[in-house]
Amino acid sequence: MDSKMASRNKYQTLQQLNDAHLQGKLSVGIKAVYNTATHRRAQLLLIEEEHVFISQEVLDDVMEKVLKAGGDVEFVEAGTLTAYDHIVLIE
Repeated sequence: MDSKMASRNKYQTLQQLNDAHLQGKLSVGIKAVYNTATHRRAQLLLIEEEHVFISQEVLDDVMEKVLKAGGDVEFVEAGTLTAYDHIVLIE
């Protein structure tokens, strides 16, 4: 992917993240993300690349729940989600 495309995608992702936050449709941190995914309210799961989560098993479970609910999973550049505990779920 060229850098122009990557920048546009990053901008669109951050805009979508901001919109979800303003609408109250954003779960932040692994516990909140897990709870939301369990209730099958999942549009887009964003996970920061290279971040090591305490439990890979829980992370895998969350990704599976999101995909089964018809949502998408995307990995974003390291540092992008630092303010969001490295993982968010847009409902």
